[in-house]
Amino acid sequence: MLDPILVKNQLDETKAQLGVRAAKLQDEFASLKRYGAERLSIIPELETARRLRKELSAKIAAAKSAGEDAAALLKQGQTYGNEIKKQEEKLKKVEQEYRDLLLQLPNIPHASVPPGAEETDNQEISRWGDPRQFSFTPKAHWDLGPALGVLDFERAAKMSGSRFAVLFGDGARLNRALINFMLALHTHEHGYIETATPFLVKDQALLGTG
Repeated sequence: MLDPILVKNQLDETKAQLGVRAAKLQDEFASLKRYGAERLSIIPELETARRLRKELSAKIAAAKSAGEDAAALLKQGQTYGNEIKKQEEKLKKVEQEYRDLLLQLPNIPHASVPPGAEETDNQEISRWGDPRQFSFTPKAHWDLGPALGVLDFERAAKMSGSRFAVLFGDGARLNRALINFMLALHTHEHGYIETATPFLVKDQALLGTG
């Protein structure tokens, strides 16, 4: 999730940094601006009500110490209490809606990332090796995998939706080998620390993780 303080203080800058991503989020940014303005209007009213109740509490204490009737003051205190509760509920709702919107915003890309809206806008940075040349037209993996019995897209679609695959046999072993290779490479050569975390976590731990 983006830093709420950053978005609050630099909304236009954040929008500019998101670049083409921001073009699809016009309604979200408009709502963030509106909620920010609502929050700024609620806080002074809440602080004023709290201050008046505090001052009134001192008057009530003084009246009771002097043996005076404080019924009217107590009634006024209830009015301030109701106002405080009302403003606190409004503030809580606005801040929750603001936070929910923040969770929908994508991360700000690094300054080195070239702008682009489509896959065709991607830039090739480097290439390793040369593509293998075949004397025949090779099949795509989505055709070859099911034919070899190592990929099942239909079964995965029933479980997880489109663009997933269930791996079998050599396909599953290849996937595991690539995972082990990635872990070994980055932990041995790039300073990463391999970590085993719990499989079950609290819902709060997953906020903003995608």
